[in-house]
Amino acid sequence: YLPEAASTTFGQLRQAFVKSSSKGQSIPMGIGCSSNSKMVINTSRFLADEGHDEDEGGHGVSENQCADDSMFCWYRCMALTEETATCAERRLGLQCVDPRGLVVEGGAGHGDFFPACTNNTHITHPITPYPQIEQQDADVCTADLWTEFNGEEEYDHVISLKPDPTKPGPDTNLYWSIIESEDGQKKLKARLTFNDVFGWLAMGFANEFDTVHNGMNGGKVLLMKPGGEYSPVTGLDLSVGPNVGAYVIDDTDSAFRHWVDTESAVEKASHEHTDCFTALSFESDNISGQAFNLEGTDDIIWAGNSNDYYVGYHSPFSRARLTINWLTGDVEFFVSKPAWGAEDDADVSEADPLDSPTKLEDDDSSSSTIGASIGLAIVIISIMML
Repeated sequence: YLPEAASTTFGQLRQAFVKSSSKGQSIPMGIGCSSNSKMVINTSRFLADEGHDEDEGGHGVSENQCADDSMFCWYRCMALTEETATCAERRLGLQCVDPRGLVVEGGAGHGDFFPACTNNTHITHPITPYPQIEQQDADVCTADLWTEFNGEEEYDHVISLKPDPTKPGPDTNLYWSIIESEDGQKKLKARLTFNDVFGWLAMGFANEFDTVHNGMNGGKVLLMKPGGEYSPVTGLDLSVGPNVGAYVIDDTDSAFRHWVDTESAVEKASHEHTDCFTALSFESDNISGQAFNLEGTDDIIWAGNSNDYYVGYHSPFSRARLTINWLTGDVEFFVSKPAWGAEDDADVSEADPLDSPTKLEDDDSSSSTIGASIGLAIVIISIMML
């Protein structure tokens, strides 16, 4: 129940949020102890709303909502460190930058951005795209050639990793069989094919406890890269050659530079790529120590990049999260549900296209988690009167 200053119950607020969300309306929300004249700003990234274009990764929080000890960067309020809190004292500016030292104006950019002390500005060092990989030639990369690329070996099961073939994005397939080694140990023999050029390609286990990026943070994945000796400033060193490694994605920071050092060897894996298509093949019973449930189901994520050699952002149309039954081949694509878990509210919320590796569709998300502790009133203030 809310404090005496308000006469609205928790249940009434919940119903108001559900009703507003179902009508496509956006309600800025914060969770914390507050009077009814202020909204507590949650400094984590907010879900997209009308305030930003989806393609830019808007998250419903603006610069003037950030506290004095944080700054607006990557569409969220990012906490300042001891170093970045003293920029002015050192006659440096406080900017939202990427690892190359490029500055995103006003913090409104989607990518690997963070606060830094620098005299670079968005005028002297504007954000520029990474050098782009040579793209597919539509006259060469035909449907027949794609069919041929997919049909090189027989597998017991095959699924499309595109939940909706009418949506944009490259066709992506997963082929697999369950095999046994000489000692009777069961393994997954699989091939992931990607109808696009080779920037990177990955698949693995979703982390069911990650509610920020819906399974990506903390996930264990096989990552196929066209090079090695990674630098966030210069990208991959292509002279090293293509390789496949097992990685554990950082629990909180998604950028590759935060988990590049988690690589471990893969028992048996191979890479394949042409000027048109990419494929990752492997045989194993685990990824980074997490075993496949070959007698049942696993929660799987995949993603691919065909734009650059910086092991960076994948588009909302080149990724998905799904549950796979390895025995039957049945698949269920992931859709996030309201935090309260009511079945009749299931249509209110779908996965955010820019913050989660869950779906290929560019769906909006309006779900938020509302929590409470015994003896502590948790107040949600949206400056509305019920």
